[in-house]
Amino acid sequence: MTMQRDGAVYHYTDVRGRPVLRKIRREGWEERRYKFRQQAAVYRDGYMAWKGSRGCLERYQPDWSAKAMYNLPSLLSALRVHAPVYFCEGERDCDTGTALWGWATTTNWQGAAEFNPDQAEWFTRYGSRSRIKILVDNDDAGHYAANLRRRRLVGAGVDPKRIRLYRPIDPAHKDLTDVAGVGLGLSAYERLRPSEVRERAGTYRASLRASGERISWREYQSGVAQ
Repeated sequence: MTMQRDGAVYHYTDVRGRPVLRKIRREGWEERRYKFRQQAAVYRDGYMAWKGSRGCLERYQPDWSAKAMYNLPSLLSALRVHAPVYFCEGERDCDTGTALWGWATTTNWQGAAEFNPDQAEWFTRYGSRSRIKILVDNDDAGHYAANLRRRRLVGAGVDPKRIRLYRPIDPAHKDLTDVAGVGLGLSAYERLRPSEVRERAGTYRASLRASGERISWREYQSGVAQ
């Protein structure tokens, strides 16, 4: 049996920085596989506790389970002053960008391919002119997720001219953490045209359908690969 241990813990907060949700990465010791446990914060009588039972998100934090964004206070602060925002694939890359370069980074709760209109609405606050830089993971799934995110942002009313798409130049580098691991930064990225990302997203969508893998109804409705 594969032994597991808790790895990184990622906290999602409300606009004031109060924890509402968290993800705990469970790492396999033998097979080097991981999965996430999700928990919701419960506040009672001045105390906070974490609940991780089935249905805990909808029961204890129903609003935030649909609209949470990683580093939300920093995201809103950047939007307020029209500073750049780096939209990463996941929390690990967000932490990398913030720790090494002081970037305002974010990602969405529930995974890159589940970015929804409620989450996209945050980017429309304050009449912001912030440049939104979507960092695309260097694989088909990463292009699929980036295309969905761009579509959601535009659908929420974000000016398409504010959105930029970037991907590591070297195919050996999958994401920002890989790039940082060899001492590089955004200079190791190339800017992509939306059509490039959309085309590869469509290819990925078609491959999933051909293989019989399921895509959620939410993703299907988004029309990502149409």
